[in-house]
Amino acid sequence: RYVSCLIIGKYFTLLCFLLFNDINECALSPCAKGALCVNGINNFTCACPPGFNGDAYNPLGECKDIDECIESNAPLNTTGDSWVFPCGSSATCINSPGSFECKCRPGFKGDPVTTCLDINECHLEGSCGEHASCLNFPGSYKCFCPKGFKGNGKENCINVNECHSNPCGANAKCIDNIGSYGCQCLEGFVGDPHTGCKDMDDVLRIHVPVV
Repeated sequence: RYVSCLIIGKYFTLLCFLLFNDINECALSPCAKGALCVNGINNFTCACPPGFNGDAYNPLGECKDIDECIESNAPLNTTGDSWVFPCGSSATCINSPGSFECKCRPGFKGDPVTTCLDINECHLEGSCGEHASCLNFPGSYKCFCPKGFKGNGKENCINVNECHSNPCGANAKCIDNIGSYGCQCLEGFVGDPHTGCKDMDDVLRIHVPVV
């Protein structure tokens, strides 16, 4: 402590004050672990930083991180009515010490704080293999091989040669096409190549009357 004096007025009145040096209580670590300490005149203030909570004035306590992504731990919204998920639709919330981050889920894009929109991967070049068909789903997609092809669809679809199983009728030949096949009667034969072709001479002999 120390004395400070002032001379006041024409009669040289001496006015003295007994002053005390302020002690920085924050230097004594009076607050909880992780709390902020603000020194004042003859006092101090303890407070947990944003994103943390706890008894800041308990020197044996601790300011712990608030997981804003979990309803039971997060504070109420500004209206105080109910908890509100801090991120937008189709987004995930990732907690971090004192804060959190919003990210769009895989297969979505946009502003993760407001709305994430589905990415239609079927419109993107190279999503599926050659000859494959693409089916979009919210957040994902599927590649598949259409009829007449085989494979996983993602990498490639290989044409199936249906002619190896002899799908045509008697006296007909099989013509393999990309993704399909056709049947054609052999030369000199007529009829339905899928069920069977008959000798043209036999057909004419049956239908032409004998004179």
